[in-house]
Amino acid sequence: MSSLIKNTFLLAAAIGLVISAAGCQSESGTGTLLGAGIGAAIGQAVGGDTESTAIGAGVGGAVGYGVGKHQENQRKQSQTPAQQQNYSPSDSETIEKTVSFENSNGSQSSVTLRYINGKWVGPQGETYSTLPTKAQIKAAYGS
Repeated sequence: MSSLIKNTFLLAAAIGLVISAAGCQSESGTGTLLGAGIGAAIGQAVGGDTESTAIGAGVGGAVGYGVGKHQENQRKQSQTPAQQQNYSPSDSETIEKTVSFENSNGSQSSVTLRYINGKWVGPQGETYSTLPTKAQIKAAYGS
């Protein structure tokens, strides 16, 4: 295969890989796709045959999946329930969450909410179906 055709093919494959990765819904999916593409390119460059390309794609995909899954787990661990808007403990749990926010004068305020019978309940008796955001609490209690 001529060098121009080979380079054109590799460029088209790289562009397709980037476009495909942008559509992935998870870090592990993106990692798998990118890893497989990079591994295939390295396998082709090193071995120059189909077998090397396939081995490179397999190894790269596995490594990419592992890296992506690790990133997903790190992101999930760093999020608190207040950041997960659909967080709802089971109805039998009694949970209190304190939401802190900054007032317009720069002072800090905190509001403690309790999860009772499937709803988050504020100190004034107001209820929320999901754990409210800082903005919602500030609107109700801020100064």
